[in-house]
This record gives sequence, structure tokens and C-alpha cells, in this order.
Amino acid sequence: MERLSGLIFWIPVALFLIISAFFIKWNRHKVILATLLITLLFFFRQVLNHRHFESPTLLVIRIGCLFVSFLALILYLLYDHKNR
Repeated sequence: MERLSGLIFWIPVALFLIISAFFIKWNRHKVILATLLITLLFFFRQVLNHRHFESPTLLVIRIGCLFVSFLALILYLLYDHKNR
């Protein structure tokens, strides 16, 4: 039942993202921003899905990667704001 509800949610979301990607006029700024956001969301999901039986070292590495990706996003936004 949980998988079915997940599919009911993720199929329309994926279709919306694919369709909207065709209508966005992609430039260098949007590609970099999308890449940084995807890495941030990936590591955020990795931290949230960490299980108690997994290594604590792995959690520390994932939190570190989350911090680095968040810092990279902030630094890029500051850099972009200065140059515009």
C-alpha cells in the first residue's frame, strides 16, 4: 500500500518535471542552479533515510556532504547576485 501511494504521488510529479523542463529556456545560470539544488536534495534525502543499523561514520560523511552542497549553493547565489 505504501508503494502504491508513493507511485500515485511520484508519477504526476515526474511527469510535471519532465514537461516543465521542455518549457524552461535553459541557460548557464539555470543549469548550475538546478545541479546544485539536485545535489542538495540528494544529500538531504540520504541524511533523512539513514537507518540506525548503518555506520555512524556514514552519517557524518552524508551530513558533511550536505553541508558542502548547501555552502556551494549559497556561495553561487552570492556570486551570481554580485555579477548581475
